[in-house]
Amino acid sequence: DMGIWKRNSLRFQLLNKLEKMVAIHAHSIITGTSHMVDQLQYLNKKVFRAPTAVDPEVFKFNAEAREKIRSELNIRDREVFIYLGKLGGLYYEEDVIHLLKAVQKIMPNSFFLIATNYDHNKLEEWFSRQNISKKDYVIRPFIPIEEVPSFLSAADMGICAIPPKPSQRFRSPTKVAEYLLCGLPFITCYGISEDDYWARKYNVGLALTRFDEASVLEERQVL
Repeated sequence: DMGIWKRNSLRFQLLNKLEKMVAIHAHSIITGTSHMVDQLQYLNKKVFRAPTAVDPEVFKFNAEAREKIRSELNIRDREVFIYLGKLGGLYYEEDVIHLLKAVQKIMPNSFFLIATNYDHNKLEEWFSRQNISKKDYVIRPFIPIEEVPSFLSAADMGICAIPPKPSQRFRSPTKVAEYLLCGLPFITCYGISEDDYWARKYNVGLALTRFDEASVLEERQVL
């Protein structure tokens, strides 16, 4: 899906064969989504769903941290969208900035917080290309895990930057669980794990066709 391996490559064929052998001979299989349960049941009847989870005693809303961080960033009255994590490879790159520009058109009071070890100069270039002012965003390195709940508490909506490739419905992103436990609704794409389903069913998130203006405008009533 991501163009990292070729389907006809020796690596892919060997790994695919070994995975099927393991699935057939395993006593039982634990996997992250109902999609993978359905995918594997023809190989092994003992397949169980156990989604990725995080500790609710660690990831929880912190009102004091929210006020402190928003004061430090001078964003007390802004609608803050946050993305923490990798970009590129299995994740969107410049498309994330396209998404933020679309959000800004609908919500001029929005502010964007990105914490990543991706090339910050490249991100600055993309923000500039979209005419997003430096007063409307901050880019910083990865946040230590013990500080993540505080930064999530300071935000108003989280972003899951996974492209909607066919294989991605088998993922179970930890980030979404962290967002929800800290009281954040989230933006994702259709076909990412089961997150699009839960977002719609419980009105806790926004599912897009892709990260661009047209897709955001289709769902603007939610924002």
